[in-house]
Amino acid sequence: MSNYHPIQYSGFKRHTGFTLLELLIALFLGLLLIAGVIQLYLSSKQAFRSQETNAQIQDDARFVIDTIIRQLHHSGLRNNPKESQGEAFPEVEADDLSFPSGWPSAWEIDFGRGQSIIGQDGNNTDGIPQDRLYFRSQAYGEDDTLTNCSGGNLGGGSTTIFYIDDATKSLQCVFNGSRISLVNNVVGMDISYKVDMVEFSPDNPQALMTATQIEEYNTAAAAASTAFLRPRNLWNRVIGVKIDFLLRSQNTNITTETQSINFNGVTATPDENRLFRTFSTAVMLRNSPGVNSSELLDD
Repeated sequence: MSNYHPIQYSGFKRHTGFTLLELLIALFLGLLLIAGVIQLYLSSKQAFRSQETNAQIQDDARFVIDTIIRQLHHSGLRNNPKESQGEAFPEVEADDLSFPSGWPSAWEIDFGRGQSIIGQDGNNTDGIPQDRLYFRSQAYGEDDTLTNCSGGNLGGGSTTIFYIDDATKSLQCVFNGSRISLVNNVVGMDISYKVDMVEFSPDNPQALMTATQIEEYNTAAAAASTAFLRPRNLWNRVIGVKIDFLLRSQNTNITTETQSINFNGVTATPDENRLFRTFSTAVMLRNSPGVNSSELLDD
């Protein structure tokens, strides 16, 4: 008797893979996931660049403001008590001052009334203010606590100039004719002067004026002067300085669209999608010559 028992199959079990539709759905979901990861990465990268750029601009602004304040504290300084204001700061014409090579003739000011501080209004081709500031100091002896903008001793009979080089967008300092670049990416500098007008305008005892307004006042006062009434020189009545700065980022393409800048009433549209910020500071002059000094000086 045979013990052979044939295997009985109740049916066939079919094994199938992904359909084309399922494969397309999987690919689509995978692409969505990858796109989300890429978008998250790009957003994080842009946020990091923005934070880094803001920190860079703030560091530059902090350095600019600190340097300007420290140097302006030297304006009108005379550490020899035996010298009068007129002896420490005599009348000096532009030909007797030192300016860097290539200095525009229109920027060659003088201290013809014995001023210790004077300014000029200016702007670049976009109309953004780029004013210039000039001041003098008399620091005798080797005092390491009194340093100029290049880090050396201040010394006697020194002249300091702050201005913006529009070609390099940098704040420059000129000390006794030698130029030094302080910081890049400074686009604008708008300067106003607080003038002691208590004797002339009691209703506005401390006027905030531009350099042009001061010069216009001085010109009108000179025209009205006589042999018995010396012309007033408001530069000798400047007791404080207010400076507004416009700084930009070092890197380009920080913003998603080009900024429209309103800097003290002037609107400009820079290129390259840089980030721009404004900063302000005000400095009271420690060595202001006093309200009557302008009447003590001859023409």
